[in-house]
Amino acid sequence: MGTSKLDIINLALLRIGESPIQSLDEASTPARTAKLLYDNSRRAILRDYDWNFAMKTAPLATVESDVSGCYAFVVPADCLRVVEVFQSEGSQRSSIWFRVYGKRIYTHEYVPFVKYVKDEEDTSFFDSKFSEALTYKLAGELAMSVKQSESLMASMLNAYQNLVATAATESQDEYDPALIENPYVEVRY
Repeated sequence: MGTSKLDIINLALLRIGESPIQSLDEASTPARTAKLLYDNSRRAILRDYDWNFAMKTAPLATVESDVSGCYAFVVPADCLRVVEVFQSEGSQRSSIWFRVYGKRIYTHEYVPFVKYVKDEEDTSFFDSKFSEALTYKLAGELAMSVKQSESLMASMLNAYQNLVATAATESQDEYDPALIENPYVEVRY
């Protein structure tokens, strides 16, 4: 079994020298504060980096077109950040121009696909680096509200930044664009 929301919160509390909580609904200041900060911290981390476990690809349905020749599409409800808009013809995929304004994606392509960072809430899908980064980010946020310590907050947020940088480097090693662009390799998988 993976790390639960309560496990992540308790690790964050331990990082700042607080005792673990038994439940997210207990009446303690650490529990109430962590419960308030958890989802915002999780979404912020998901937006900070293209975590593989949170990537999603989907077709977009046209909403409207305007006189400039652009088509407008609704941003998927679970999208935190659009990474790429592309057209797909069989195994060929090519990125296309797009802009995001509010809850709309504008592009010149009539039937595009979107690759985006999904608002993943299920902790069983979290990458181990992501879970660790979330504990540091949350610990940094909790350090001010629970411990009133700017230095502890800075230390935790610095550790978070270092972890995200490491995750980015490691993820680049897992990505081989030649595999994506080679239709013969794609057929094998």
